[in-house]
Amino acid sequence: MTHKLRYIVKGLRHNEAGATLAEFAITCIILLTALVAVAEFCIALYTYEFVSYSAQQAGQYAIVRGAHWRSSACATRSSYGCNATAADIQNYVKGLAPPGVNPDSITVNASWPGKKLSGSTTGCSVPNSDGCLVKISVSYPFSMHIPLLPALTVRFAAHSDMVIQQ
Repeated sequence: MTHKLRYIVKGLRHNEAGATLAEFAITCIILLTALVAVAEFCIALYTYEFVSYSAQQAGQYAIVRGAHWRSSACATRSSYGCNATAADIQNYVKGLAPPGVNPDSITVNASWPGKKLSGSTTGCSVPNSDGCLVKISVSYPFSMHIPLLPALTVRFAAHSDMVIQQ
């Protein structure tokens, strides 16, 4: 009996029948987690690029819709020849949102500090007059969901300071 038991124990020590399957499972988990992480970072970069682009576009939208027009607020996102308000700029940026970006989560702040690029307030009694500054700030909370890691939320923000042209 001792010889037979010794033979069985020796056979179990050298039997690696399930080792490959276990190694494959561990490797797959690590590889798939890495692939999802790369995809999430690409989506984060895409979202950051949108936030940057939208701040720039909002600034350009605002600089051609200053007090010069003396008309009411812009009726649509593409209206021209009107005096843009903070709400108009916010609606414009939310309309730029690409697929995957929730427009309701975008925060847009537009302000007209009533001064020129040099810091002088001369000629800026009406804050959105020609030659005065408009400041746009756009932010968006991005949530990263990578398996096996805790959820992470990053707030992307971009700013644009431009001089009103019309």
